[in-house]
Amino acid sequence: MTEEYQYLYIEFTEISEAKLANLTSLVHDLQKARTGNKYSEKDWLPYFSEESLLTFWWPNADQLADTKERWGDLPIKVSPIENNPQEDWDIYSMFEIILTSEYELEGVKEISLNKWHLAFNSVCYPYGGTSSLKRLVNAFDGYVCAIEDGCGREEFSKDMQIEKTDLKEAKSWWRFW
Repeated sequence: MTEEYQYLYIEFTEISEAKLANLTSLVHDLQKARTGNKYSEKDWLPYFSEESLLTFWWPNADQLADTKERWGDLPIKVSPIENNPQEDWDIYSMFEIILTSEYELEGVKEISLNKWHLAFNSVCYPYGGTSSLKRLVNAFDGYVCAIEDGCGREEFSKDMQIEKTDLKEAKSWWRFW
């Protein structure tokens, strides 16, 4: 953790005021859900635009049956990239990881003009990682430019972003050859 900030964070830019307001409200609702308030994940969908919702993977009945056959009753959806048409998270898995990871959400904080932090504090290490939080920011068209995850600040430039088309060429996680 840096001396400047007393929390870990996903730093982002390039987000409209309306989407920032929706992200901030959703993070607030997720904070409440993490502290024991009753919730329904379906209540969180209106925070997303239709366009944003389309960026998530929405499995059909056959894909759900295939997942159940492969993975049983595991609570988290695991999908090899080459079998996932969206090459991405399904929205409910993202919510579940955010709700069950071992960190406390601190909220969205403006740190300078057009730059914000999705702030969190880890309860322990490992705490579950930042990929679900990065995906949440990306769903609102925020550009993740840096991450402080407890191991030091890592900065990203747009030319460092992996294009989804590049992922098709990557090996499956289970192949060792």
